Amino acid sequence: MSDHRFRARGTPDHRRGGGDALRYLVRGPAPDRGQPLALGSGAARRGGPHPSGPPPRHGRLVHQPPRGGERVSVASDRRVVLLDRDGTINEEVHYLAHPDQLRLLPGVASGLRRLAQAGFALVVVTNQSGIARGLITPAALDAIHARLRDLLAAEGVVLEGIHACPHGPDDGCACRKPRPGLVEAAQKQNPFDPRRAFMVGDKKADLDLGRTVGAFSILVRTGYGRQVEATSGYRDAPIVDDLDAAARLILQRSS
Repeated sequence: MSDHRFRARGTPDHRRGGGDALRYLVRGPAPDRGQPLALGSGAARRGGPHPSGPPPRHGRLVHQPPRGGERVSVASDRRVVLLDRDGTINEEVHYLAHPDQLRLLPGVASGLRRLAQAGFALVVVTNQSGIARGLITPAALDAIHARLRDLLAAEGVVLEGIHACPHGPDDGCACRKPRPGLVEAAQKQNPFDPRRAFMVGDKKADLDLGRTVGAFSILVRTGYGRQVEATSGYRDAPIVDDLDAAARLILQRSS
């Protein structure tokens, strides 16, 4: 496979806010097709620079376990809600590249808090092809997810994990939604039966992922949800206004 080079391109505001993170230059061969890319680092999550050099050819997809690095003691019959990120939890931003761009959607905090209080584990699964396109760096993605955790923690919500696919749509990887790689990564972190899980998102790929793994899918009208509702012809997934309404439906079906 031929070498490729790409540079993260942020606006001047992004560069001031992100320091060296958004100027990180990735050089080296493209990752093998079908192999999730190893991304993320403790240094990046603490605000430090990303390690120099190219991402490894053979590695894992982006994964952030709970802070502290501890595994959560779980049973395979526990209840899990899988959540899309952009347009479902936070406002849709075209290739969100800086933590300051991340804003929670209305109803998200209350909905997630209600699910957590009912005993559901909350797991984010998100496609982030901006990395493959050179629009965002691994360090910047870590910082964005750190801010997401902070915003939710301030509302009393803790995410069990964040799993992100860094590949483009033509890379042929196993982790880009609707392929099941992100859910499989979440299962390895803390086992659960996806057939007993819920998948909430605003895109067709989210609904298809749920169907692929056997989860109960819910479409929210935030983000691209209304467009999907109008054009996809989906009839096998309930459609609700936002994540808070999705949480109420999940609790209703689980009672």
